[in-house]
Amino acid sequence: METETAKAFYVVGREDELVKRGVIVREGGANLLFAHPGRTLQIARSLPMDEFTTVDSRGVKEIQVPDSTRRYRLVSRQSLDAAEVAERNKNTFRGNLHIADAGKFWGPSKYLVLVEQ
Repeated sequence: METETAKAFYVVGREDELVKRGVIVREGGANLLFAHPGRTLQIARSLPMDEFTTVDSRGVKEIQVPDSTRRYRLVSRQSLDAAEVAERNKNTFRGNLHIADAGKFWGPSKYLVLVEQ
């Protein structure tokens, strides 16, 4: 049972892919004819578990991104303060995600969503 509680899940992808796959949604903002200023990305209320990779939150020390030269945005509730990245700007980063403190990192949510910029 302890390993069940230590499970964590992550997904990495482009915004349009993750929206299409039902992982994230665009919420809020004004609805103008062709633009939607102020919209933010949120994790979907009902997550498609088959889209996520399962890891043991106690043992995983690194989340590898598909292209470490690209910038990624953290959409889920984790904080980059509990991780180490090559280059950081608020909730975006470049390079693989090194988890420095698993308890702090996975504490807010066991679901990690990274959107390629």
